Amino acid sequence: MSVNKTQLWITTQRETAPIIEAFYRDNYSEQAIMQFKLKYRQSCDRAFDNVMSNPKLETLEVQLSIVCSPYIDNEESRLAMAVATLKFFRNRLTVESKQSDDIFNVVYKKLEDLNIFPDENAVLQAWEVDENGKRIGHIESDILGSSYLCSYVWLGNNVTDDLNKLFVALKNNNLIADDTDSVSFLSAFNGVEISTIENKIKWIASKKLCVYFINQLLQEPKLIEEKNMWSKLENLFIDKEEKPMDRGAQEKQKIFGYSKEARLPSNFMIINTILKGFRD
Repeated sequence: MSVNKTQLWITTQRETAPIIEAFYRDNYSEQAIMQFKLKYRQSCDRAFDNVMSNPKLETLEVQLSIVCSPYIDNEESRLAMAVATLKFFRNRLTVESKQSDDIFNVVYKKLEDLNIFPDENAVLQAWEVDENGKRIGHIESDILGSSYLCSYVWLGNNVTDDLNKLFVALKNNNLIADDTDSVSFLSAFNGVEISTIENKIKWIASKKLCVYFINQLLQEPKLIEEKNMWSKLENLFIDKEEKPMDRGAQEKQKIFGYSKEARLPSNFMIINTILKGFRD
């Protein structure tokens, strides 16, 4: 099975989201907890880059400490986030075909020290073991092969800032309704099971412009992956009459097809201007 960064993050957030929610839920709002989830992902990516710039055990330990520092007051949560982060590192090294790098063995050994052992035939799975070394059930299960439809995964470099700015820009330009809440919007680009997102994004401009918007996110450098893009659109967005944003592929043909009727939406430059800031 071919695995990409989108699937990698879906795996990681499925494991970390419940930990983050449990840690913060007594003192923070749902909106704040969503921000903590995004910040964890951004911290993870930054830590990975720092480890790769100086691939040594000492660097790994420092970066791991930084990523897990918000959870230092609860050892159970801190340890769970450390394990999840190490598995993210291991899996990203695998996705990027860097298993032969010395740092892969360093990460692998660190996980072994915590009694986490990946299956030889399924690198992106891991099992917990009891004190006798016996597997007690896999915790990542079949996530990457799951039939559940997950939301888009934002691929920009500054996840937290990017998505918050995109949310504000779409509202300020009267593209999404004022009553579209930030948690639903941010979840729509964070690789969560769509069935868990309570509210849809209400797009109040034309359906054609919404399809154009999603299509532009696929242009290089990509900000989302193409897989199931129109199914996700239909399940995440509704139009101003609160109907599902369906027939995305057909609408795309009306914009980019080869017929004489094909033409860009009249206000497509609004989308281009908004997205330009995420690619500069």
